[in-house]
Amino acid sequence: MNTELLNIVKRAKKQDESAYYELFQRFKDRIFHTCLGILGNSSLAKDATQEAFIKMFHKINKLSKPEKFYFRHKPGIKGTIKILLYRAPRE
Repeated sequence: MNTELLNIVKRAKKQDESAYYELFQRFKDRIFHTCLGILGNSSLAKDATQEAFIKMFHKINKLSKPEKFYFRHKPGIKGTIKILLYRAPRE
């Protein structure tokens, strides 16, 4: 178990902005590449990454196992991608 991650998530649950930043820095590349792999478009992947983090931070107090921060939100990331695909202009 990663105690550093646990402490960061606990701080984020207390609205610590530096903890939000640390979580973003730690997971942004992983989430971006997940989005890019599905969307195949860098611009949409950036939007999806941003939307995913916003949703993750809004729901962070519901997270019962802080060590599962990324994995708990992975289905939500995919849901965000589906929404962006639906909104994307059709060619």
